[in-house]
Amino acid sequence: MNNKVLFVDDDSAILGAYQRQLRKLYSIDIALGGEEGLAAIRERGPFAVVIADMQMPRMDGVEFLKHVRKRDPNTVRMMLTGNADQRTAMDAVNHGEIFRFLTKPCAPDMLTQAIEAALRQYQLVVAEKELLEKTLTGSIRVVTEIMSLADPVAYGRAARLRRYAREMVKFLKIEEGWKIELAAMLSQLGQMAIPPEIMVKRQSGKPLTTSEQEMWDRIPQVSNDILTKIPRMDLVAHIILYHHKCYNGGGFPVDAVFKDDIPFESRVLHILDDLTEYEAEGKTKAIAFRLMRGKYGVYDTALLEKIELYYKSAADEVALVSEPATGQGVVSAAPSHIRKQINKQVNELVPGDLLVDNVVLLESTMLLKRGIVLTPIFVETIQNYHKLKGVQEPITVIPGTPNPV
Repeated sequence: MNNKVLFVDDDSAILGAYQRQLRKLYSIDIALGGEEGLAAIRERGPFAVVIADMQMPRMDGVEFLKHVRKRDPNTVRMMLTGNADQRTAMDAVNHGEIFRFLTKPCAPDMLTQAIEAALRQYQLVVAEKELLEKTLTGSIRVVTEIMSLADPVAYGRAARLRRYAREMVKFLKIEEGWKIELAAMLSQLGQMAIPPEIMVKRQSGKPLTTSEQEMWDRIPQVSNDILTKIPRMDLVAHIILYHHKCYNGGGFPVDAVFKDDIPFESRVLHILDDLTEYEAEGKTKAIAFRLMRGKYGVYDTALLEKIELYYKSAADEVALVSEPATGQGVVSAAPSHIRKQINKQVNELVPGDLLVDNVVLLESTMLLKRGIVLTPIFVETIQNYHKLKGVQEPITVIPGTPNPV
């Protein structure tokens, strides 16, 4: 259990007194002033409780606690001051969001009681956060596994899209990158509401009727409506809602939002989503980006140039995977040193294997499309079909793909 307490004050004698009084009860750290306090948090944090003096030179207690809240929102913040006027208290509560406001001199038993209460509060906050995260993770896992069974093609595309999104989080230094990764994985969720005959028409390249196209364009709305029912998924749902919105304001949804008012993550996902669609058609990345450059007003052009440059510079780490049935190539963005293809029997498949070929039943019906990273559900599905109807073997895979979705 984290019971680390940080005292921040501009008086070294007071800090020394805190250490002597409390070191047998808690893990006490001290910092002389706000700047040293922030350095302590960066280097030795996180702290369960931070207690700061109000009157400090260069950075007062309110400003310091604002920085603490931004960096470690779970940390419980308290303030000690010899100037307990109403304005000071209001600023501390409103801007620093403090847990307790204590006045100097503070009796040792009162200080200990305040720290005990703060530690209990910290434990409650952390426990609630862990519970929510586990609940959210479990909910997303259930949703994605349902999607993998209902529409393996959409799931495979979503898995590839998430891998691309993960690359862009690092390359573009996107803060809270988990949002765009989840949005990528769940962006195809709305396809489950599309009638199968429309899916077949689109996959075969046949033109859709006006009503069918409208239905297809509303996939982001359907995905958004599903996800907003899951706690804490509203931001992810918003990214998905706008990830087909054109930079010039066209496309779906039909509203006044355009250019940089479109969420940044949505603009990134729009480019990556269309890239995966072109690749599904057998086009290389170079061709895909050339086609996207020709669509004036559809994408954020500055962002498109950055993403294209990334994949050009990573060309030496990209392998070309050929589909035997058509001879068309699909570029897969994985480092060359792990792109070793091997043939496996059905009983040798494991989660994390990347399908290089389609999985086809003996009766010639396609079960899973190439490009999918096998999950435990997929492995079990293939094995069950193999027992019932038989699966064509061997199956060509790239084993042990890192971070299977």
